[in-house]
Amino acid sequence: MNLKHKIKKLKNDSEFKEILFNMNWLFFDKTVQMGIAFFVSIWVIRYLGPEQYGVLSYAVAIVAFFSVFSKLGLDSIVVKELVNKTYEINKILGTVFYLKLFGSIITIVLATLVTFLFKKDILITIATSVVSFSLIFQSTDVIDYWFQSKVISKYIAYSRSIAYIISAGIKIWLILIGASLIWFVAMISIETFFVAIGFIIAYYKNQNNIGKWIFDKNIAKNLLKDSWPLILSSFAVVIYMRIDQIMIGNILGYKELGQYTVAVNLSEIWYFIPVIITTSVFPAIIKAKRHNEILYYNRLQKLYDAMVWLAVSIAVFMTFLSNWIIGVLYGQEYWQSGNILAIYIWAGIFVFLGIASEKAFVVEKIQSLIFQRSVLGVIINVVLNIFLIPRHGIQGAAVATLFSQFFVSYFFDLFNKRSRISFLMKTKAIFLVDLFDRGL
Repeated sequence: MNLKHKIKKLKNDSEFKEILFNMNWLFFDKTVQMGIAFFVSIWVIRYLGPEQYGVLSYAVAIVAFFSVFSKLGLDSIVVKELVNKTYEINKILGTVFYLKLFGSIITIVLATLVTFLFKKDILITIATSVVSFSLIFQSTDVIDYWFQSKVISKYIAYSRSIAYIISAGIKIWLILIGASLIWFVAMISIETFFVAIGFIIAYYKNQNNIGKWIFDKNIAKNLLKDSWPLILSSFAVVIYMRIDQIMIGNILGYKELGQYTVAVNLSEIWYFIPVIITTSVFPAIIKAKRHNEILYYNRLQKLYDAMVWLAVSIAVFMTFLSNWIIGVLYGQEYWQSGNILAIYIWAGIFVFLGIASEKAFVVEKIQSLIFQRSVLGVIINVVLNIFLIPRHGIQGAAVATLFSQFFVSYFFDLFNKRSRISFLMKTKAIFLVDLFDRGL
């Protein structure tokens, strides 16, 4: 079947049209968010300078470190259960909401207490506590899961876009009046509050009512039973995604952390792309797995192909223009960030593949492998950071992240029989093998 015929077939596929329509709304959401929030964040980073921006980044990293207790690894599992209609809708949404809410409270206490005891820095402790309150409002993400399961994301796109526009306006006002650092710290929680309000309004607009949500102890037990490997793996992922920033703050100082975080943000800003794509195609992949094994693997291979093409294109572009981009956007005060960006951006290839394969592991019920590979990734990342940061500074941290992502999201799959087919499919995608010679 030639490529032209495939495209024609796709255009006539109602399921494909549904996915494409949903992806368009998700991209609209992120385009508005990035188009406004991104440029405002540049203004904020320039305003704060590397030192104060490093303090903000350190607080965010600490909260992210403990946020697994609020997320509970439920994202993919809940969407799967909603698609399969395993439980009554109001019961599963209510159960997940209260689980996440309780987990958020635990996170606030832990993050604040640990920072106070180990840093003994009142500014960092206050900043961490204020940032952690954003997790309370993120409990309403269960509404997003419901919209994902229905493959109708335009309402969520509207909600987020409006929230980010309001937030951006407030940040600009804070800069103009010369506000202190703590106000920009508070904006992280205020922004998530606006998003939560938007989610609730969108949910009601679709003839739903959060007042009907019910907590079910049995559903909670079943969900946590399935998600515990994801909870542990999420914790491991957070460690190897954030431990470098925490170690830089502790070893080199907040100014160097500010330089490093700018490069990390410019690299990770692209990570919304695999999330959008996998979020949109995940329901179709679940259905294919249920009805047709060949169709399932064909769709999964196409997903891996797309991940590699997109990630490599971004990495090449950003590498050649890294120093120029940093100079134009952030100024010479952040000159070190250019070299970090040229290294860190290549980790995106493996991040893109990792996001896609994590969804596949959930479908195939081998979540325990996600945990195993994440733990090994943590060990590699921590050891490399301990060795490289004192010797090579923030460039060493970037190299450690790149190698860790390579191992966790790609090479690990080779060593387990259940994931070896995933390794082969990723290898095909990376080396462009058989790219256009598969049926849908």
